[in-house]
Amino acid sequence: MVSSSPAEISRREQARRAAQFIALALLLLLGFAYLRRDTLGGRTWCVGPAVISVVNPFTRDPVVRARSERHEAAHALQARRDGCLALWRANWSTTRQLATEVEAKCAEIPVLYQMKGDSPAFARRRMARELRRYPRLRHLSTRELEMALERRCPAPPNS
Repeated sequence: MVSSSPAEISRREQARRAAQFIALALLLLLGFAYLRRDTLGGRTWCVGPAVISVVNPFTRDPVVRARSERHEAAHALQARRDGCLALWRANWSTTRQLATEVEAKCAEIPVLYQMKGDSPAFARRRMARELRRYPRLRHLSTRELEMALERRCPAPPNS
């Protein structure tokens, strides 16, 4: 057995800590770069048993911020309810992704009623156009997406 000197152990420990710090800094930098390019700016991750939702800190528009918060809260609820693996696997199937994203978009619609004064039909059309931007949902027509939103999102009272 070869014994190491205390100085050599501390150098190894310092190198390990420096590598961990650099890896963490790179992950944070990539995460913020990913958020920066997103239009609504939000992500929901599962880390072990914890569900973490982040809204883009660069978002200044209060309507966009409120929509992002509601959207990510809906995804966090889905992750807690259905499990993180089920939410992750939803991106593999058009049907599942449509269901999860429609539920999240439904959470956003009240913001459009309250803050922008949109009618229910106009808000659903807006959400359908946004859903068409998802690569897996691009082949669905705007009308199909509107109908999915209409089935899932009840109109608010007095609309």
